[in-house]
Amino acid sequence: MSELSNGSYEHYEFVLTNNTLQKLVINTDNIKTGPQNISKIVLTNAGALKETDFACWTDMVGRAVTMLPTPIYYANMTLEIIPKEGETFDPFFMQSIHFGTSKNGDLNLCSVDGS
Repeated sequence: MSELSNGSYEHYEFVLTNNTLQKLVINTDNIKTGPQNISKIVLTNAGALKETDFACWTDMVGRAVTMLPTPIYYANMTLEIIPKEGETFDPFFMQSIHFGTSKNGDLNLCSVDGS
């Protein structure tokens, strides 16, 4: 309870728009690196994302782009975005996750040329 009253907690929110999952830092009084590890991102009600074939994440520091394995679509209309094998997503370093379908002509923010 003391963490809540003194503000010593990390609070992030994620906003999904136009094939980008953007991280927002809500508690700016306590931003630090730590053992926060997210093993996967699961988007529900994702029927329109069935053909997703690329994904990447960008970091907060240098805006570097890291390609991710091809997202997995499941019959229950969920899309699972996972980090590279043996890694996790650390919300401290993550700025956003971009994904899309190359054959539909989605803007590829994972590529230097945007194609």
